[in-house]
Amino acid sequence: MDADLARSIDNPIRFIRPGRGGTVAKGYEATTLTKLCRVILEARRKGKIDENSTLAAIAIEAEIIVSAFSDIGIVATIYEITGYERDKAVDAYQKYLEKFLRKEAAAWVKRFPIQFFELMCDLKSWRYEKGVTKYYPAMGHIINDVVYSRLAPGILDQLKELSHVDGKPKTKYHSWLTADIGIPALNEHIVGVMALAKANTTWRKFTDQLARVFPVHNDPTIFLFPPDKMDEMTTEE
Repeated sequence: MDADLARSIDNPIRFIRPGRGGTVAKGYEATTLTKLCRVILEARRKGKIDENSTLAAIAIEAEIIVSAFSDIGIVATIYEITGYERDKAVDAYQKYLEKFLRKEAAAWVKRFPIQFFELMCDLKSWRYEKGVTKYYPAMGHIINDVVYSRLAPGILDQLKELSHVDGKPKTKYHSWLTADIGIPALNEHIVGVMALAKANTTWRKFTDQLARVFPVHNDPTIFLFPPDKMDEMTTEE
């Protein structure tokens, strides 16, 4: 076993287990398994494993794993060459949109707290007027940037298409988000953005940190969470 493999085994990755109440678990990069299997098989090839030992049985399992991964590798290669994976991604994206977006706009409900606008104005050094809903013409662009472009992959473009009629906005973006997935995702994102805004004193520092924590997702086929997990998940003013 080389030093890199030994180091990775001795230093497992700590992560939060999804759906387990936030408990911490330990794991490894996927390639660690294949590297370990190859070390075992190399030892067997060199005659360093007793055929009657427990390690001999483990070597058989290692051989099965490596062979299985080889089969998956050739299938993945063919998928890539034929474009099958891209077709699968597009299909998954459509299913994802169906869960995130409504077929028809819902009735208007206030979604953005006043403090959100206060924080944005403060970072921009703008004077905030309590009770004024049309804060600045640029506020809509700010909302699109810090919220909708980072909420989920491809969502902003979809919301623009749904909300505009003859090139003019007719409905609020969040009115198209589903109650079970879209709206909760919006609410959580707004809370996160506000937390970052409170932690920074300048717009530049805020946007720099925002880019790291909530990056803009330009590729609609890259999900923030797997489409098949969306059922487990318990939104522009």
